[in-house]
Amino acid sequence: MRRLLATFGAIVAVLVSGCAAIEPPPVRPPALDEPQPVAKVPAQRGHGGGVFVRDAAWSLTSDSPAFRTGDVVTVVLDETTQASKKAGTSFAKGSSVAVEPISIAGKVLKTDIGLGANRDFNGSSSSTQQNTLQGAITAVVQEVLPNGLLRITAPLAPGPTP
Repeated sequence: MRRLLATFGAIVAVLVSGCAAIEPPPVRPPALDEPQPVAKVPAQRGHGGGVFVRDAAWSLTSDSPAFRTGDVVTVVLDETTQASKKAGTSFAKGSSVAVEPISIAGKVLKTDIGLGANRDFNGSSSSTQQNTLQGAITAVVQEVLPNGLLRITAPLAPGPTP
């Protein structure tokens, strides 16, 4: 019996020491939120699907959309969410108690008494929530993809974090 306990204790010690030798994987530091440098590589010819049209005409008297690396764009944020919840509850309860007439030595005494109670409850509730997010973010075009889509970067403004 002692030999069996000694063997079992040795197996447990080996297993426990093996678990202690495993090290957790190293933690990588988080990436910095810095804008990447502006790429100066000319974009390849697009095939539609995006904002950029390489052969579009230039006009000095009208507004043209930003579609070159380094152009400044404004991203407009306009989001609305709405949620509602309704609940209803109904409760009813009735109870009654009665005492029968008592008979003593063959004589009936008038002791019949009755009590009754009824309770009713009806309730309802509703809740509605609506949130709106509106704003604008200025960003810089970092890259024009081959299909005409733009990869943009918005620098983070210093200030308090909400």
